[in-house]
Amino acid sequence: MSSVAECAVRAERHGAVELLVLDRPRALNAFDLPMLTELDAHLVRVAADRDVRAVVLAGGERAFSAGADIRGYLDAPPDRLRTITETAGAVCRRIAELPVPTVAAVRGLALGGGFEVVLACDLVVAAEDAQLGLPETELGLIPGWGGTQRLTRLLGVHRALELILTAGRLDAAEAHRLGVVNRVRPAADVLSDALAWAEELARRAPHALAVAKTAVRAAAAGAGEQGLVLERELLLGLYPTADGIEGVRAFAEKRKAVFGGR
Repeated sequence: MSSVAECAVRAERHGAVELLVLDRPRALNAFDLPMLTELDAHLVRVAADRDVRAVVLAGGERAFSAGADIRGYLDAPPDRLRTITETAGAVCRRIAELPVPTVAAVRGLALGGGFEVVLACDLVVAAEDAQLGLPETELGLIPGWGGTQRLTRLLGVHRALELILTAGRLDAAEAHRLGVVNRVRPAADVLSDALAWAEELARRAPHALAVAKTAVRAAAAGAGEQGLVLERELLLGLYPTADGIEGVRAFAEKRKAVFGGR
């Protein structure tokens, strides 16, 4: 096994499996633009490497990822917010479109953008104490990295709306029951189980798996790229509103937001 240390994303090679570990523990692996850019570079590299036959994406013990680093949204100009949102959406799309199987190893929190990254993966192994959700409406925003589209494809309109409108969370057992998570394991076993599953997949015919992924995702796509573009533009329209500004500021100030409907 060889390893390469990076600032916010650590890469390790386990035979034919690439392990990418989100590594901003002090921020609960919240994504800022440099971290998104770094993850994207790893994904580009992996997609071009014919020796990689499967990918595991993991976080830390406390959090897979708590989502976007909202602190970076305070007073950010519109072009900066667009860059962050478009980069994040591209990262999630690149994960979904990798020709090899992707397995998310989820321990602790997977919220907001963190959950959207999980939703972009093919398979999910979650710890018994994992919590998954899309809390953006609490900030006066909406999921904008693919969450409205991918969650709806998984759960249907009513259940997706319930989770998004109420900013609800799923525990691992409920997520498994709904089909959001494939396997639930004790936290100590999540990463090893995900790696073992990826290693099993890496032994299968790679072209067959790539074609199977393409066919299944095409069947589930529905509105496809148009829906992702619509979602992104709707989110970008919320950032400059009074409620959007208040939600982000309240989060940074660790208080409950007061929305005025503007």
